[in-house]
Amino acid sequence: MTLIDKLFGEGTSAQKHQWGELQKRVKALPSDYYQAYRAIEKYLFNMGIGDTERFSDLVEFLEVAASENKKVTEVIGADVAAFCDAMLNDDRMDWKEKYRKSLNDYFSKR
Repeated sequence: MTLIDKLFGEGTSAQKHQWGELQKRVKALPSDYYQAYRAIEKYLFNMGIGDTERFSDLVEFLEVAASENKKVTEVIGADVAAFCDAMLNDDRMDWKEKYRKSLNDYFSKR
């Protein structure tokens, strides 16, 4: 067990490794895709999204589009914020909903 695992719990090192591998893939994207990814990443971080799975899905989506020689604007559209919001509104429960549900569940059991 590493020091990081002891301090923050198991899985932290694995998660950091996954994130590092994901960032290597991001750096391999064509320049316009790379810039789009960074802007989307910043937007999602500011919205409180930090799960690796969502970013991994985004990178895979961009990799496929780039391999098909599509322009980045063809795949994300002109309104990048709308693209991000659509990502946030998928079927997964976002962090706010999770905490709301947890809080309501806690008080409903009392």
